[in-house]
Amino acid sequence: MRGTMILAGLLAAALGTGSLCAAEKTLTGDEVRALFSGKTVDYVHVTRGFRMSVYYADDGSMRGMRDGNKTGGSWRVNDKGELCIEYGKGDRCRHIVEEDGEYRKYKEENGEKLHIVTYHTFTDGNPNNY
Repeated sequence: MRGTMILAGLLAAALGTGSLCAAEKTLTGDEVRALFSGKTVDYVHVTRGFRMSVYYADDGSMRGMRDGNKTGGSWRVNDKGELCIEYGKGDRCRHIVEEDGEYRKYKEENGEKLHIVTYHTFTDGNPNNY
């Protein structure tokens, strides 16, 4: 009984300080398609420091604004469930992860997972007419 009470106390302390690992879920290909297709997405590229707003059209095209300049390219989801973006320099494919109530994009670098993008809003359609 005493051991159970100690364990319960430790668990409560961990929850109170946020020291337990955050729930993390890598999205499937179907989940990535549903999240992006036909949506305007606002996000921050955390490693490069810029903001973007991009419309991911159902036909695989994408267009938007980055720092006041128009941008465009194409997108798809590969067999691994990764979001692949093409801006004229070849596909860059990355997993999308739901973590702490946010969607984030990570890349692998030297065996480490590096957080590169945080997605903030997903709006149906193309309200900005990109």
